Amino acid sequence: MNKRIPFIVAFVMVISIAMTFFMMGGCGTNKEFTDEDAIRTTAETTVISPYEKAMDDYNDIISKLDKGSAYAFADMAEDQDALLVTDAPITFDGKVEAAKATVYAKDKNGKVKEMGTIKSTTTSMPLVAYEHAVYFGSHHAMSKASVNTEKGKLDVESAKSNGDEKDTANKAYNLLFDDYGEGTVIEFTAIQ
Repeated sequence: MNKRIPFIVAFVMVISIAMTFFMMGGCGTNKEFTDEDAIRTTAETTVISPYEKAMDDYNDIISKLDKGSAYAFADMAEDQDALLVTDAPITFDGKVEAAKATVYAKDKNGKVKEMGTIKSTTTSMPLVAYEHAVYFGSHHAMSKASVNTEKGKLDVESAKSNGDEKDTANKAYNLLFDDYGEGTVIEFTAIQ
Protein backbone atom coordinates (compact mmCIF):
# COMPACT_ATOMS: atom_id res chain seq x y z
CA MET A 1 0.00 0.00 0.00
CA ASN A 2 2.91 2.38 0.71
CA LYS A 3 4.07 2.02 -2.91
CA ARG A 4 0.67 3.24 -4.14
CA ILE A 5 0.80 6.59 -2.33
CA PRO A 6 3.50 8.18 -4.57
CA PHE A 7 1.68 6.79 -7.62
CA ILE A 8 -1.65 8.30 -6.46
CA VAL A 9 -0.01 11.67 -5.72
CA ALA A 10 1.65 11.68 -9.16
CA PHE A 11 -1.63 10.66 -10.82
CA VAL A 12 -3.54 13.48 -9.07
CA MET A 13 -0.87 16.01 -10.13
CA VAL A 14 -1.05 14.89 -13.78
CA ILE A 15 -4.86 15.15 -13.73
CA SER A 16 -4.62 18.60 -12.10
CA ILE A 17 -2.19 19.85 -14.77
CA ALA A 18 -4.34 18.41 -17.56
CA MET A 19 -7.47 20.09 -16.16
CA THR A 20 -5.67 23.43 -15.90
CA PHE A 21 -4.49 23.05 -19.49
CA PHE A 22 -7.99 22.38 -20.80
CA MET A 23 -9.70 25.04 -18.65
CA MET A 24 -7.31 27.73 -19.89
CA GLY A 25 -7.86 26.76 -23.50
CA GLY A 26 -4.61 24.92 -23.99
CA CYS A 27 -1.11 26.23 -24.27
CA GLY A 28 0.20 27.73 -27.43
CA THR A 29 -2.87 29.91 -27.81
CA ASN A 30 -1.73 32.99 -29.65
CA LYS A 31 -3.90 35.74 -28.22
CA GLU A 32 -2.88 39.06 -29.65
CA PHE A 33 -2.99 41.84 -27.09
CA THR A 34 -4.16 45.22 -28.24
CA ASP A 35 -2.97 48.59 -26.97
CA GLU A 36 -6.22 48.79 -25.01
CA ASP A 37 -5.40 45.51 -23.22
CA ALA A 38 -1.96 46.83 -22.30
CA ILE A 39 -3.38 50.11 -21.05
CA ARG A 40 -6.03 48.37 -18.94
CA THR A 41 -3.47 45.97 -17.47
CA THR A 42 -1.07 48.79 -16.69
CA ALA A 43 -3.78 51.01 -15.23
CA GLU A 44 -4.83 48.24 -12.84
CA THR A 45 -1.34 47.83 -11.47
CA THR A 46 -0.05 51.39 -11.33
CA VAL A 47 -1.32 54.92 -11.48
CA ILE A 48 1.72 56.24 -13.19
CA SER A 49 0.68 57.09 -16.72
CA PRO A 50 -0.57 54.18 -18.81
CA TYR A 51 1.15 55.70 -21.85
CA GLU A 52 3.72 58.27 -20.74
CA LYS A 53 3.74 59.56 -24.30
CA ALA A 54 6.40 62.16 -25.02
CA MET A 55 7.55 62.31 -21.41
CA ASP A 56 10.57 64.31 -22.58
CA ASP A 57 8.22 67.23 -23.28
CA TYR A 58 7.91 67.73 -19.52
CA ASN A 59 11.58 67.38 -18.52
CA ASP A 60 12.06 71.18 -18.29
CA ILE A 61 9.24 71.48 -15.76
CA ILE A 62 10.35 68.44 -13.74
CA SER A 63 14.00 69.58 -13.62
CA LYS A 64 12.95 72.91 -12.04
CA LEU A 65 10.81 71.42 -9.26
CA ASP A 66 11.85 72.24 -5.71
CA LYS A 67 12.96 69.62 -3.22
CA GLY A 68 9.91 68.33 -1.35
CA SER A 69 7.55 68.66 -4.31
CA ALA A 70 6.37 65.73 -6.44
CA TYR A 71 5.11 64.92 -9.92
CA ALA A 72 3.05 62.25 -11.65
CA PHE A 73 1.63 61.50 -15.07
CA ALA A 74 -2.08 60.93 -15.50
CA ASP A 75 -4.25 59.86 -18.40
CA MET A 76 -6.41 62.99 -18.73
CA ALA A 77 -7.13 63.11 -22.47
CA GLU A 78 -7.78 60.76 -25.37
CA ASP A 79 -4.53 61.77 -27.07
CA GLN A 80 -2.02 62.55 -24.33
CA ASP A 81 -1.02 62.30 -20.71
CA ALA A 82 -0.82 65.28 -18.41
CA LEU A 83 1.88 66.14 -15.91
CA LEU A 84 0.60 66.74 -12.37
CA VAL A 85 2.83 68.74 -10.03
CA THR A 86 2.23 69.17 -6.31
CA ASP A 87 4.06 71.14 -3.65
CA ALA A 88 2.16 69.29 -0.92
CA PRO A 89 2.73 65.55 -1.37
CA ILE A 90 1.23 63.15 1.15
CA THR A 91 2.99 59.93 2.12
CA PHE A 92 0.45 57.24 2.89
CA ASP A 93 1.07 53.52 3.24
CA GLY A 94 4.54 53.87 1.69
CA LYS A 95 3.27 55.72 -1.40
CA VAL A 96 3.37 59.39 -2.35
CA GLU A 97 -0.06 60.84 -3.13
CA ALA A 98 -1.55 64.33 -3.40
CA ALA A 99 -4.84 66.08 -2.78
CA LYS A 100 -4.00 69.01 -5.06
CA ALA A 101 -1.89 69.52 -8.15
CA THR A 102 -1.18 71.88 -11.02
CA VAL A 103 -1.89 70.27 -14.40
CA TYR A 104 0.41 70.72 -17.40
CA ALA A 105 -0.42 69.35 -20.85
CA LYS A 106 0.06 70.06 -24.54
CA ASP A 107 -2.33 72.33 -26.38
CA LYS A 108 -3.50 71.72 -29.96
CA ASN A 109 -0.19 73.11 -31.28
CA GLY A 110 1.84 70.68 -29.15
CA LYS A 111 3.03 73.41 -26.77
CA VAL A 112 3.19 72.46 -23.08
CA LYS A 113 1.22 74.86 -20.90
CA GLU A 114 -0.33 75.09 -17.47
CA MET A 115 -3.95 73.97 -17.81
CA GLY A 116 -5.15 74.69 -14.28
CA THR A 117 -5.28 73.35 -10.74
CA ILE A 118 -7.21 70.46 -9.25
CA LYS A 119 -7.76 70.21 -5.51
CA SER A 120 -9.57 68.01 -3.04
CA THR A 121 -10.66 69.83 0.08
CA THR A 122 -9.45 67.00 2.30
CA THR A 123 -6.31 64.88 2.28
CA SER A 124 -8.50 61.82 2.83
CA MET A 125 -9.64 62.21 -0.81
CA PRO A 126 -6.39 61.96 -2.83
CA LEU A 127 -6.40 62.56 -6.58
CA VAL A 128 -7.67 59.54 -8.50
CA ALA A 129 -7.33 58.64 -12.20
CA TYR A 130 -10.22 57.00 -14.04
CA GLU A 131 -11.16 56.87 -17.74
CA HIS A 132 -9.20 59.84 -19.16
CA ALA A 133 -9.89 62.07 -16.15
CA VAL A 134 -8.72 62.89 -12.64
CA TYR A 135 -11.28 62.97 -9.82
CA PHE A 136 -11.07 65.15 -6.70
CA GLY A 137 -13.37 66.67 -4.12
CA SER A 138 -14.73 66.07 -0.65
CA HIS A 139 -17.35 63.89 0.97
CA HIS A 140 -20.04 66.38 -0.10
CA ALA A 141 -18.75 67.54 -3.50
CA MET A 142 -17.00 65.73 -6.34
CA SER A 143 -15.28 66.94 -9.51
CA LYS A 144 -13.87 65.34 -12.62
CA ALA A 145 -11.22 67.10 -14.73
CA SER A 146 -9.94 66.23 -18.18
CA VAL A 147 -7.67 68.07 -20.60
CA ASN A 148 -9.36 69.80 -23.53
CA THR A 149 -6.46 69.81 -25.98
CA GLU A 150 -8.33 71.86 -28.58
CA LYS A 151 -9.18 74.70 -26.17
CA GLY A 152 -5.97 74.38 -24.12
CA LYS A 153 -7.72 74.17 -20.76
CA LEU A 154 -9.23 71.81 -18.22
CA ASP A 155 -12.82 70.70 -18.62
CA VAL A 156 -14.23 70.29 -15.11
CA GLU A 157 -17.54 68.67 -14.20
CA SER A 158 -18.68 69.15 -10.58
CA ALA A 159 -21.63 68.12 -8.45
CA LYS A 160 -22.63 68.52 -4.80
CA SER A 161 -24.50 66.17 -2.53
CA ASN A 162 -27.66 67.44 -0.91
CA GLY A 163 -28.90 64.13 0.47
CA ASP A 164 -32.00 64.11 -1.75
CA GLU A 165 -31.75 60.88 -3.74
CA LYS A 166 -34.47 62.05 -6.17
CA ASP A 167 -32.67 65.29 -7.00
CA THR A 168 -30.79 65.39 -10.32
CA ALA A 169 -27.80 67.23 -8.82
CA ASN A 170 -27.46 64.61 -6.09
CA LYS A 171 -27.62 61.83 -8.70
CA ALA A 172 -24.79 63.53 -10.62
CA TYR A 173 -22.75 63.64 -7.40
CA ASN A 174 -23.39 59.94 -6.78
CA LEU A 175 -22.21 59.07 -10.31
CA LEU A 176 -19.00 61.07 -9.88
CA PHE A 177 -18.44 59.60 -6.41
CA ASP A 178 -18.93 56.07 -7.79
CA ASP A 179 -16.36 56.77 -10.52
CA TYR A 180 -13.98 58.11 -7.86
CA GLY A 181 -14.33 54.78 -6.07
CA GLU A 182 -13.53 52.88 -9.28
CA GLY A 183 -10.41 54.93 -9.96
CA THR A 184 -6.82 54.43 -8.93
CA VAL A 185 -5.04 56.76 -6.54
CA ILE A 186 -2.33 58.59 -8.46
CA GLU A 187 1.15 57.78 -7.21
CA PHE A 188 3.62 60.66 -7.35
CA THR A 189 7.39 60.71 -7.56
CA ALA A 190 8.92 62.87 -4.83
CA ILE A 191 11.77 65.25 -5.58
CA GLN A 192 14.57 64.47 -3.10
